[in-house]
Amino acid sequence: SDVCSSDLFPSHDRLLWKTIMSFDATFWDYLSPYQKDLIREGSFLYQEVFENSKYTFKDYAFLVFPFAKAYEGFLKQFLLDIGLITQTQYKSDHIRLGLLLCPDLPKYDERSVYDRIASSKGKELADAMWLTWKYCRNQVFHYYPHNSKAIDLVRAKGRIQMILMTINSCYKGLKISHSDNKSNTDHDRATNSNIL
Repeated sequence: SDVCSSDLFPSHDRLLWKTIMSFDATFWDYLSPYQKDLIREGSFLYQEVFENSKYTFKDYAFLVFPFAKAYEGFLKQFLLDIGLITQTQYKSDHIRLGLLLCPDLPKYDERSVYDRIASSKGKELADAMWLTWKYCRNQVFHYYPHNSKAIDLVRAKGRIQMILMTINSCYKGLKISHSDNKSNTDHDRATNSNIL
């Protein structure tokens, strides 16, 4: 299995590494190679900015981007593996994870992943998945003319930790084993090899 080394994380502060190492030992193995690369690269970027940057940014959202992208990939993989989305949805360029995870989607709507997770595994996990999507992906990626929603370095680190902790909670709470990882498919590998 792949090793998640502490060298991947900032030398002055191993908090991100400690966060991952506190998780189920098979958490890292469950992630696809591309998701692991995003986390490694995000960690490198975090280290470079924290230790070596001579510039104070107005918005450190860019540090969260690789982790948010890994979270999105994880969610698609995870939802496929537990049977909440189909292989067709997994491969689709049009799937809207935010819509599926949103607690405001009517309960009778069969697309509601939030309600199915809340009813089978508890509202706490469903809320964590939704709030992580909302604060660590949507609000980080989108531009709001009336409110920049800029985040400082401390908040960026908090968002990164939130993503990692939610991934672990999903993995642990729904007891996905590495042997059940069905979505590291030829499609996934082909997508990873054709990244622009």
